[in-house]
Amino acid sequence: MNKDDQNKGRNARLDKKALNRCGPGVRRLLRMKEEEIILAKEKDEKRLWLHYESRKKNLDDQKYRAHLRKSSYQREFRTVSHRVFGPVIIDKIRKRPIKIRTIVEFAGNSDDLRNFGISVQSGIQNVFTITASKQQLIDLALQPATRRISLPRMFFPNLQDSIPTAEVDQIQAIGNRGNGIIVGIVDSPLHVGHHAFRDPAGAHDTRVQYYWVQDPDTPPGGAALPGQTPEDYFNDNVNHPNSPDFTGLDYGRIYDADYIDAALTGGGNIYGTGVGEIAKEHSPPDGWGLPTAEHGTHVAGIAAGSGHLANWATAPANIGSAPLADIIHVCSRWSHANVQDGVWEDDIVNALDFIMRIAADEGRPVVTNASLGTNVGPHNGRSAFDQARDALLDSQLGRSIVFAAGN
Repeated sequence: MNKDDQNKGRNARLDKKALNRCGPGVRRLLRMKEEEIILAKEKDEKRLWLHYESRKKNLDDQKYRAHLRKSSYQREFRTVSHRVFGPVIIDKIRKRPIKIRTIVEFAGNSDDLRNFGISVQSGIQNVFTITASKQQLIDLALQPATRRISLPRMFFPNLQDSIPTAEVDQIQAIGNRGNGIIVGIVDSPLHVGHHAFRDPAGAHDTRVQYYWVQDPDTPPGGAALPGQTPEDYFNDNVNHPNSPDFTGLDYGRIYDADYIDAALTGGGNIYGTGVGEIAKEHSPPDGWGLPTAEHGTHVAGIAAGSGHLANWATAPANIGSAPLADIIHVCSRWSHANVQDGVWEDDIVNALDFIMRIAADEGRPVVTNASLGTNVGPHNGRSAFDQARDALLDSQLGRSIVFAAGN
């Protein structure tokens, strides 16, 4: 039997009820041949790259640069991954079957999904973020326990202020400054070296307890990245015997407070792909030399910045809401490595789950902010994304999740 016959046989198994369990994007991928998906994915990646290269060619065109600053250019279609082919993962080195990132509503548990050979990142009640092959998704769609399989949607950053308007300064005046609290941030890269995120006393240790970079910078020549995936960090009982359980979070790189402090005081580069460095430049320049990713640092400063600048002797200014809180920052996997654009929905769920696992492990209250919003969907609490967020708060004390209301 050739591949075409095999594909026809597999798709024939997907009766109407099984197809109805799949979102339109998943249905489209399941109906396509694997070779067609690979070609479409590569075409989309080439489109993004060519557009980025064309932008760099206009570096000296002042009129062109002024046009970009006045427009929401980075959010235009040309810099956003394809909504269907963006979540597809191609293993170009080992040439294994493609994988597809999806969100599934499933009346079972993580082990049931893993029995299909599926990789499970997060499981929050009946909502799971998974990575699976086409055949595994077909098998899953045929299960009566499966309610819905959907591709992750894309959200975009938004930033609002400020402390006096929200009357947070009045709360601080009576001594509530984030003492003993964890502040979680899901956003673009963080400038961990900024004074606002370090202890103003003593050796100026970092206040960033954990920093998970979901999409680290790639070292030249395929060298090993500094740090570990969260899952490997958890399994490293020699160096991290008391780690929270990060099972399933098997991508990106995690940096804990000890690692960050060593990077801050080592005398070398804080950011880079060398040993002891953090594999995510906090605000890499774009094609015109302008910073591209300051949003995460701004948001973290509003939420938990101490207000200190480059000189410790200078009195703090623009103090954040919780200047004494510990910080957990997740740098999201953006739609295009060189442009701060949309964030995939499954990565947001994984980020929230990551933060809540730490808070649960330490038994501490936590408030998490994601200045991301979307106008996609009904906003009636019935989507898998809404259910997952709600489940992270259900029957829990001392938890709060703050999202942008739309954009």
